[in-house]
Amino acid sequence: MLKRALILAFATLLIANPVAQAHTALVSSNPKSNAMLKASPKQISITFNEDLIMISGKNVSKISLSNTIGQVKLGTITINKGTITAQILKALPISKYKVTYRVVSADGHPVSGSFSFMIH
Repeated sequence: MLKRALILAFATLLIANPVAQAHTALVSSNPKSNAMLKASPKQISITFNEDLIMISGKNVSKISLSNTIGQVKLGTITINKGTITAQILKALPISKYKVTYRVVSADGHPVSGSFSFMIH
């Protein structure tokens, strides 16, 4: 009987406490993941389902770009609500590229990930 009461009490706690919201998620990117491009993009733009934040007035969200040779230098990184954009300084040559990001959303938790695209 006590075991049954404990199980019932535990189940009630689970139902009464809402599940924590999931962290921010990637909604879209430009270029898209696994895109096959004929020409270099002028920028990389990634949109999330929550606004990205600054901490102590500093942009803590980052984008990096690399290919088989190494890191590609990017220009200005800007944030507009849930979108982070990085300017590409020079036309990218034919290669496979990997975009890596680490962002901090309104919930304060960092989220990171990556995707690839190819210029052929």
